[in-house]
Amino acid sequence: MPLKYPVARRTILLCDYALGGFRPPEMIKRRPAIVISPRLPHRDGLCFVIPLSSSEPEKPVPYVVRVELPEPLPAPFDHQICWAKCDMVATVGYERLDLFRTGRGETGRRQYINPRVSVEIFEEIIQGILYGLGIGHLTLTPPASTLGLIACEGHFVKPQDPARGRPRHGDNKLGGVSFCHRRSAI
Repeated sequence: MPLKYPVARRTILLCDYALGGFRPPEMIKRRPAIVISPRLPHRDGLCFVIPLSSSEPEKPVPYVVRVELPEPLPAPFDHQICWAKCDMVATVGYERLDLFRTGRGETGRRQYINPRVSVEIFEEIIQGILYGLGIGHLTLTPPASTLGLIACEGHFVKPQDPARGRPRHGDNKLGGVSFCHRRSAI
C-alpha cells in the first residue's frame, strides 16, 4: 500500500522502481531506498530517494557509500551492510513508496518498522550525492570511501610520491577515479 503522508529524512522505505517510467541502466526493480529530502512546501506527494544495494561496488568510488544498519531489514532485503548508490538520486511519488511490514499483531493489524540511517551515515550520503552530481569539490570533508586519497581538481588522487613531489603513477586510475598532477584547494 503506497504512502499517504511524508516521512522524515533518513527513513528507509521500499521503492518500487518497476511501476514504470524507469529503464535500464536506471533502477527498475523494487528495492530499499533512503529518503533524502525534507517535506518541501507546495510539493506534496514527492520526495528524493537514494537506492540501497546489497552488492559492494567493484572499486571504491566517492558516490557509493557503505551503510551499516543497526538491524537487518525484513527479507528479502535482510542484509545488515548495504551500499547507498548516491549517483542515482530519483524524485519519486508516494505511490512508489511503502513501509516495511513485519507481520500482523495480536489484533490482526499489520505491523510496520520505521528504520533510519544514523546522522553520520546520512552526512556521508549527502557528500556522496555531491560527488555523484560532479560537484564533490563543494564538500568540506572527503567521504570515507576515499580515505588515503587526496583532493585534486574536484576528484581524488593517490598520495604524492615524496621523490617526485606529485601523485604517484599507476594505470592512471585508482578505484575508477582518475588522477592528475595538479592539486587544487577545495
